[in-house]
Amino acid sequence: MSEPLEILVQALSKLQDVTGRCSDFMFPRIIAIGNQSAGKSSILEGIVGRPFLPRGSDIVTRCPLYVRLHQTKEGEEERAVFKKEEKFGLEESHFDDFLKVRSEIERRTEKRVGTTKNISHDAIHLDIYSPKYPDLQFVDLPGFTKTNVRGQDENIEQQVLDLNMPFMKDENTIILAIQDATQDIGISEALKHALSKDVDPHGLRTIGVLTKIDNLNSSSDKMRVVEILENKTKPLKLGYVGVVNRSQDEIDRNVDIERSKDNEQKVIESPDFSKIRTKLGIDYLRRFITMILAAKMKKMMPSLKQESLEELQSIKEQLVENGHASNDNVDYDDLIAQLVEKTIDKIRINLHGLDTKVNTETIGTGANMNEKIKKGAVKASKEARQTHSVEEFHRILKTGIRNTHAIRDNVFPEEIVLEIGVSLLTENYRKPFKELLDDSTEFLKNDVSGTLEHALKPYPKFHDLVTDILLGEIDTNKLKAEEYLDMQVDIHKRFINSEHVEFKKLNKVMKTDGIRFKNNFNLWFRENIPTADDNHEDPDNDLEDADSGVAEDATLEALEVIAPLAPAVSGIGSGLVNAGIRKVRGFVERLQKKDSAQDVHTNKLPSRGEEEAMLHMDLCIDYMEIIDKALVDELPKIYIMMLVHKSLDFLGGGDCYRTSLLREVQKKCRDPEMKADVLVKSHAHEEMIRDLKERKRICEETIKVISETSDQLNKCT
Repeated sequence: MSEPLEILVQALSKLQDVTGRCSDFMFPRIIAIGNQSAGKSSILEGIVGRPFLPRGSDIVTRCPLYVRLHQTKEGEEERAVFKKEEKFGLEESHFDDFLKVRSEIERRTEKRVGTTKNISHDAIHLDIYSPKYPDLQFVDLPGFTKTNVRGQDENIEQQVLDLNMPFMKDENTIILAIQDATQDIGISEALKHALSKDVDPHGLRTIGVLTKIDNLNSSSDKMRVVEILENKTKPLKLGYVGVVNRSQDEIDRNVDIERSKDNEQKVIESPDFSKIRTKLGIDYLRRFITMILAAKMKKMMPSLKQESLEELQSIKEQLVENGHASNDNVDYDDLIAQLVEKTIDKIRINLHGLDTKVNTETIGTGANMNEKIKKGAVKASKEARQTHSVEEFHRILKTGIRNTHAIRDNVFPEEIVLEIGVSLLTENYRKPFKELLDDSTEFLKNDVSGTLEHALKPYPKFHDLVTDILLGEIDTNKLKAEEYLDMQVDIHKRFINSEHVEFKKLNKVMKTDGIRFKNNFNLWFRENIPTADDNHEDPDNDLEDADSGVAEDATLEALEVIAPLAPAVSGIGSGLVNAGIRKVRGFVERLQKKDSAQDVHTNKLPSRGEEEAMLHMDLCIDYMEIIDKALVDELPKIYIMMLVHKSLDFLGGGDCYRTSLLREVQKKCRDPEMKADVLVKSHAHEEMIRDLKERKRICEETIKVISETSDQLNKCT
């Protein structure tokens, strides 16, 4: 073997040792496919130089057999090693007697399929160490069959094909398509499947291997085989190789493979094969395979090195993230700071946004909180405003008026009744907005808990510590938000600002566009009450008689509105909803426009209890629009401020906040033993770190082997 070729083959062997069988990178390998009894076993035994494969009729190879040759130093004994198989309860086995290797393959096969003739996808791994042959790796696969025999499933043909196909489709696989030379190449199942459009349609990685050429008797058969070996009949990029199998007599007599080569040499030297003599023999096949593997190895080294460098960088970053920047002892203080910073970063981006690292797949906590609170405020407002019916609230005001006047007769409307009504309606906001605060807080805590679970999962105790601190801070800020809620409600309950700039404008309806969550002020109480403007536009509500020009009697109109309520006071019955609900809004305004004031005392104000209740109801609704707008605007701001911004301040710390997450964690972890205890990793995390370190070692050694190989090749050229 030439020096460069030997260097490349040795590099392949070293890299396979470094990465192991579970490497994501698929190294070049050889597979042997063909019909049953095509001579696959003889070819593989010839490559190894030892008879070690089971023999028999029907299907003998019933599962993939991975065979890897390791070239050892001169003088070392040949040996075979089977890997441990926990799944089948098999220990690692060592043999120097290759007849026992055959028996072990049969034993391990039976562990997979029993005594049936069926097949299994569970591979057997065999390593053979010998000083005679270069490092190679190949896979023996079950042979193609057309019919099932006793002890086989009816679809055995498809099962065999399904098992072979994944190996054949692998781009790094060299396919040895084994074909009996005594049969027509046109009916070769091996070439048919190898050259299919899903495998190797252009024959770029398929080697045709013609077996049993010593069994050719007629000159025409020999000429036919010569044309195939000359790559004329069915051309392949890698061509064909002819080999001589051991005779059945030699197999039965257990003749050494080296001694059986005498028969092969006679065939090679035959004049019939003089034109293709250089393409005959198992030794040539072994050298040819080695050259192909070496060429593939040389081609793949740059990409393998680049992949290893990228993976190494990724692994180092993951180790740093998990507090393993070096092999030195872990710095607990630094690890605590790293974990807290990692937590802060994830929560901050999710809550506050304004970062290129925001999640673009799902809606984050901040966006959800904004919608939840703003939309919830409108819902809470609606619930508060629909607490009473019109009749119910009118009755409450009438009762309030009577109790306010007490022993006195009604002379003028009492403004305290307006305060009573506003206070009662404002109190209705406390409960739904308290429920909104509870719901928003729970949503935030659940989301933050999920983020902490993801960020600190490797450290269960530290996760619990940080979760308690952070959720406790959210609860503290929630209590403050609740205090602000109570304060806002109480402020509006206890003081009516009669000078409010909007007090004269409240009959206007809020715009219908430009607002995400419309707050419709037609909706008061459980009924839909038209605004004063709507009432003015109703022809039935005209205040003047067009013919006479005489104003309607204000008292009659007032009585028309509240007449159905009068029986509630005098004992006659009720019915305001049916008769006067459309006249509630704008009652005071219409009353003040009356020219005749026979039914009122001063400033066109009503003196009867029913009319006074209607007056206060109208004023209550107008003023409650001011309060509703204020609460729906202010309370969401308070909630977002206390739940979100204060949490962000707590995460960031600094002068803007009394403490921080990091400082609170450090207070809990001042004792060195406490630090070590809270930073105990979960078993899964320990496994992950071990896996990362092992992958790091593999990447570093892979890069080292490739660099050394490149240096050696450069010295040869």
